[in-house]
Amino acid sequence: MDSDVRALVAEVDRRLKDEGQQPVDLSDPDWMNKLRAWQPPADGVAALSALLDAYRSGSDQTRAEVRDLLRAHPSFRNRIHLPRDWTTEAEFRRRLLAVSAADQGNDARDVMLSLRDLVARAAALGIDPAPALRDAAALSSDVDHYGMGSMRQLLAGCLPAGNQGNSAS
Repeated sequence: MDSDVRALVAEVDRRLKDEGQQPVDLSDPDWMNKLRAWQPPADGVAALSALLDAYRSGSDQTRAEVRDLLRAHPSFRNRIHLPRDWTTEAEFRRRLLAVSAADQGNDARDVMLSLRDLVARAAALGIDPAPALRDAAALSSDVDHYGMGSMRQLLAGCLPAGNQGNSAS
């Protein structure tokens, strides 16, 4: 994985950590709107894109490096994200890659809820989630960080009944 991307992730993580330690002025009547309007920095989004490309096309070792990098930089992992709106299978797959790379983040329960929402949205858009879930599971870690199953198992667990036998486990 590119050392420039590693350095950029560390730098963005530091900036986000510093920003996150600033107090929110709750006396400002517009504080919630300001919070909702926050956008991730462009260099962070570019770094995430590079990480996801490496994760998708790289070796098992590269994927482990991406997961380790995101685990070591939680402010980056938690605050740099793909655009909220999406409508295509490619965008669904990209989101599954991001979830897989974050490798359960801070809490597997949050990941399970996010996956449930992603799969429901894909189905509502007419996208068959099973192939993308199987592909993402095949790239995912088999380490159970929180006693709720590995990322691979969590993704495979989202497969519709009758499709689970084809998942990577």
